[in-house]
Amino acid sequence: MRLIALLIAFLGALLAFGYSAWIDLRSGAEIGRYALATRPAEPAGPTLSLSPADAPVGLYLSAARSGGDERGEGDETAVFEVSVSHGGSEIERRQIRFEFAATSGDGRTLSAAQARRIRLVLLLNPPEEGAYRIAVARSDGEGAELQSAVLSVRRQAIVPDERVAPAGFLLLVIGAVAFVLFRRRKPAKTDPRPPRSHKWGR
Repeated sequence: MRLIALLIAFLGALLAFGYSAWIDLRSGAEIGRYALATRPAEPAGPTLSLSPADAPVGLYLSAARSGGDERGEGDETAVFEVSVSHGGSEIERRQIRFEFAATSGDGRTLSAAQARRIRLVLLLNPPEEGAYRIAVARSDGEGAELQSAVLSVRRQAIVPDERVAPAGFLLLVIGAVAFVLFRRRKPAKTDPRPPRSHKWGR
């Protein structure tokens, strides 16, 4: 039983920690990474030469703010508009909303993990070869103050299943608990010799 529990824990660790790395290795190469304006401004972004062979092209947007900044009473969100144009016509448009919510007791500071968000904007399937214009702009007014915003473009992107990592952590916990519960207990030592009989009166 301990061997089975160990195998379950090992499988959980693979799913929890190795799945995302495996997706990154199988996913196509990154075409480029582009810094964006962190405040509302005119739409900006790259013009890329794409073809149907690159599909699906993944557009990923990440936003980060300082984890040590004190939170004010204003809105703690950042909204971006992303559009893709080809041949003078817009073929895709998406709105991405980032929320930065602290979970600490004072409710005023953000941890490093809470201060950074990354989202898949869309998977683009180029209908034909040519130049594709990607324009990104922050569209909210008084939102969260960002430290950085980055657009990442990858060809032949693979989208990971968000259910795999939580399932892996669950299997890891179940396997570890079962491994502890089914530990082998050593039998109590017994003396094979019969007990001595005391002779009195000598």
